[in-house]
Amino acid sequence: MEQQRDDSDPGPVGTEPDRLKVLDIGTLVGGPFAAAILGDLGAEVIKVEPPGRGDFIRSIGHGKPGNSWHWQVHGRNKRSITLDLRRPEGQAVLRRLAGWADVLVENMRPGTMSGWGLGYPDLSAINPRLVYLSVSGWGQTGPYREQPSYEFAAAAFAGLTYVTGFPDRPPVLPGVAIMDHTSAMFGVIGVLEAIRRRDAAGASGRGSHIDVALYEPAIRMANELIASYSVTGRPHEREGSIPSGSADPHISYGYVYETADQRYIACFSSTRAQFERLVSLIGRPDFATDSRLATEKQRLYTGFPIVDEVLRAWIRERKLDEVLEALRKADVACAAVNGPAEIIADEHVVARGNLVELDDGEGGKTVVQAPIPRFDGEVPPVRWPAQKLGASNDAVYRGLLGMSDAEIETLRDAGVI
Repeated sequence: MEQQRDDSDPGPVGTEPDRLKVLDIGTLVGGPFAAAILGDLGAEVIKVEPPGRGDFIRSIGHGKPGNSWHWQVHGRNKRSITLDLRRPEGQAVLRRLAGWADVLVENMRPGTMSGWGLGYPDLSAINPRLVYLSVSGWGQTGPYREQPSYEFAAAAFAGLTYVTGFPDRPPVLPGVAIMDHTSAMFGVIGVLEAIRRRDAAGASGRGSHIDVALYEPAIRMANELIASYSVTGRPHEREGSIPSGSADPHISYGYVYETADQRYIACFSSTRAQFERLVSLIGRPDFATDSRLATEKQRLYTGFPIVDEVLRAWIRERKLDEVLEALRKADVACAAVNGPAEIIADEHVVARGNLVELDDGEGGKTVVQAPIPRFDGEVPPVRWPAQKLGASNDAVYRGLLGMSDAEIETLRDAGVI
């Protein structure tokens, strides 16, 4: 596993002028993850945090107080500064920073930033080229815009929860923050397109206000869920004929099975050719010509139990490694159901450089996800680990904005920074 360089002091701000300049005004995941992606891609990111306590993500989950493992993942490649945006003095400082930035990312409840005089119209008047990304629960418009929302509410509202789980049990909530992360990804796509449009227009190019709601990625990624219902009037339910739950109705065999050593494997055969190779492997080549399994629909529904019983028994008699080897030799898509221990140790993850070890700033090491995607075969580096709260105050306030010692001391004494 590669160990990235430990450089918690990245030096002066703006020494690499070709980098995209980003202000991260977010909290928790939706906004900060968008800024983290941009940071992974090489942007100069300044993370603005409340004095004293910092971003709430520093303290949630596990890890050391104020330096959680969540923070180790989301705070890397960012300069941390403290600034109280609820105070007029803090708002004035942010306006100065907005004149420097290419991008501002925020995920406050709609109306909060504009109430502080920091909305897109306010800051674009200072910097017309600023691209302003807002990630919020319900979006900047619509009757729900001022309502609170979090990950699970967004997943439920958009239909993701409706189709997840077993058919004879209540729907299941996602186990990770899918909505927070995907809304951030769509936000980054919007930011990069806005930068392209701005720069294509030359010196007269203007920025844009990018508006993404937490629930919208699930609706966008629902494939035929909504389209089919609009035509047939029949919703796609959690599949009643499939014992493993959360099944894709377009994959004949894409389910999870237990092995002899109490591990689990996901096995997929979505094409006719893969189905034939699978049933031949498990000693039932006759299934390939069985009239009960002749069509994709039959293999998905009425014929599913016929094959499932044999496949389940075949896998249950063998250990995980044996099953994986046999399925791979048969060119059938499969994967072990991995936990973090298996992911960290996996030879493919290691070969691809998917994980890196970083200094946690307190004498320890943390393994975190490496940046993606690759560029010309190279993984972008983690330039520095997550900083302690306010570690870049001096570099930003004195170095970038040119504040005097007296000005900084006044703001510090007032609790603004």
